[in-house]
Amino acid sequence: RDATARANEVSKEVKRVNKSIPRYIEERVKKQEREKGPELIAQELQRVEEQFRREHFKFMEPEELQEELDRETRSLRKYEEYIGSIVSILSVGSDMSSKLSKRIEQVSQSADELEQTWSYSYQQSLAAQKDS
Repeated sequence: RDATARANEVSKEVKRVNKSIPRYIEERVKKQEREKGPELIAQELQRVEEQFRREHFKFMEPEELQEELDRETRSLRKYEEYIGSIVSILSVGSDMSSKLSKRIEQVSQSADELEQTWSYSYQQSLAAQKDS
């Protein structure tokens, strides 16, 4: 009797799970579309833009192609200047960091020497008080 009741329960549970699988799969697919959708769209858009750009160049006159080349060259130079300024800022920052690190080390050594001097002076002063 108990085995039959348990078998019925399991059977109902399997039916319920089987009915819910399509809904579960649909929800998973929608979730993946939401997560991956923008990325896939961006990739496809980039591919279409590149293809359009190549097709666009096919129909340009030589003068227009030269203007496009000049415009892209100017743009590249601006990027090169920008990158150069970033590199110089980073190198200055690196030099400054190095100098600051050395200065911190010097201050630390000076503090150690000062502590030793004070400790020695304190010990000498205690010794002098004992003698008197």
